[in-house]
Amino acid sequence: MTSYPLIIPLTSGPSPNNPAVVNTVIGTSVPWALTMTPAPQGIGTFRSKSVVNKQYVDLTVTAGNETALLHLTAFVVQLQPKVASQTYTDTSSMSTMTRGNDYITPLNAVGGDSGYGAYINNQRYKIIKRVEFETAGPAPIGFGPGAATGNVGHGTNMTYVKRTQMKINYGSTLFKSSGNVATQQTLEYADINPEQKRFIIIFSDNSLVDLEFPSVSLSSLITGYTAE
Repeated sequence: MTSYPLIIPLTSGPSPNNPAVVNTVIGTSVPWALTMTPAPQGIGTFRSKSVVNKQYVDLTVTAGNETALLHLTAFVVQLQPKVASQTYTDTSSMSTMTRGNDYITPLNAVGGDSGYGAYINNQRYKIIKRVEFETAGPAPIGFGPGAATGNVGHGTNMTYVKRTQMKINYGSTLFKSSGNVATQQTLEYADINPEQKRFIIIFSDNSLVDLEFPSVSLSSLITGYTAE
């Protein structure tokens, strides 16, 4: 997590070409891996439309090499439909956000953004889920990061590692390729309408000066089907 707020695109789309990228210093691609049914009519090259129903997300944040206690606030959001295009443009395709416009936090001791206790501008963003947690590490010698609870949706919950699961509803959102040779493989991330995309936005009061950062692991499963 070398950037704050950290913006993780969840809706990369079915094409393996030019996938969505996390807004870290060295951008990390977050593509979807497309798996279709074995039936020939289900092969992506034969279809130009994807209908997405739900996305199941498994998110883990670890303290990494940052020993200090950190306060983190994560939001799952989509852009408000009436202003989605303008918001997407203002944020450079959701790669940067402006304090006082997109979000607000208290000031720190020197009058800058503290990164603590963030709130999102709900005129621009529809908040699907908000998660608050703390991390500190590394884990003490002789002690692991903590065992999972065994309950779905209630993963590891220790100061060194936080794990949570969530379900994001797309409501049968249609992703449609265009062109003379439109297929699943031609619908790139940039071609998906801004209001159809979902994001995880993570704020933290971590200092960037010491070059010590927590880290994020994320996987997701998308359910849906293809159409003519």
